Amino acid sequence: MEKLPKLSAAEMERMTPDERAQAVRERQLQSLDQLDSEFRDRVEETGRKLLRERGLLDVEQT
Repeated sequence: MEKLPKLSAAEMERMTPDERAQAVRERQLQSLDQLDSEFRDRVEETGRKLLRERGLLDVEQT
């Protein structure tokens, strides 16, 4: 998947509804495997941390 540039809110506001819809569709991922690995690792670690803090995840990892 090619990496498309990020769009600002101002850029999105200047688009027609059809252009906005197309821009969103072009940037959708079909799998978590398509995420940047560093970003995905940070998100997963943050999720585990929040679950542990709330007592919803066992502290012991296998």
